[in-house]
Amino acid sequence: MLHLPQSICDGVIYCGKGDGGLGVPRLEFLVPRVALGLGLRFQDSPDPAIRALYGCTSTTANLRRTANSVRVNYPYTTAYLRQFKNRCVRAELTRWENLGSQGKAALSFRGDRVGNAVMYEPSLLRPCTFTTALHLRTNTGGNRTTINRYSPQPDLTCRRCGAKLETLGRVREHKA
Repeated sequence: MLHLPQSICDGVIYCGKGDGGLGVPRLEFLVPRVALGLGLRFQDSPDPAIRALYGCTSTTANLRRTANSVRVNYPYTTAYLRQFKNRCVRAELTRWENLGSQGKAALSFRGDRVGNAVMYEPSLLRPCTFTTALHLRTNTGGNRTTINRYSPQPDLTCRRCGAKLETLGRVREHKA
């Protein structure tokens, strides 16, 4: 939909909008969280049939297995599930920040409400400009040095001046 390169890091997709990502829920973590959340709702239900279903051995075994699969202690609480969600989000952001080239700017996006305004309201930019902004956030723009990471290029010198490597920083210098 956004025509992003296959090599784009997961962080820009799965990190929250407040941290510079698109905020798409990661199904790997979402499905167990929903299942565990339903378990809590079953446990607290005013309906005796639903509470009985929660107390059933097979239901308890399924919830225990689901909790173990995502390393959540069973029995768990709502607060613990909230901590689990926050831990997953922080881990994704840390993975993004630790990427050599694509994670260089990720730390500056963390918690920056003004810098991430376009993530909350993508209509501030035209769709093609929004996609370009995502490329720039992850250092996957179309300069020669970036392209060389994925497909070896014979010439990495700047197309404008020919003196140095063509990087995003070099292109920016020419724009200024």
